[in-house]
Amino acid sequence: MSGVERALDLPHARSRAWALMAVRISRVPATEELIGLVKRGLKDPNKKVRGYAVRALMGLDVPEERCREEFAPLLSAMLFDKSRSVRHFVTRLGEMYPLELVISARAREKDPVIRDRLEKIAERIAEHRLASDGIAPVK
Repeated sequence: MSGVERALDLPHARSRAWALMAVRISRVPATEELIGLVKRGLKDPNKKVRGYAVRALMGLDVPEERCREEFAPLLSAMLFDKSRSVRHFVTRLGEMYPLELVISARAREKDPVIRDRLEKIAERIAEHRLASDGIAPVK
């Protein structure tokens, strides 16, 4: 942990990105300290560091409830990130985002692949809401 923390304090983005990539592939236990370090990476000025932070956070072994309640709000704000690659990675957790944010991100998205992915996420969220309300969507 101290090595990851030291790497995240370095001025070169490559070191910060590699530290978060190491967290993602190492499958270390998701301690509160580690989660805090990964969250710190979400705010990094470098897009590669933010991208690795997104993937590291999504890969942590935490209960789905925590992912939904704590991580999804952090990541949903990143649907509007200035980096296309960061937005691409963030859409992988799609069904956990509020429908309104997904629709708004879809309306603003210029990349056709991400726009299509956001459209599919919105459809799945809406269908899930309808099903939970006992309304069958028309197919």
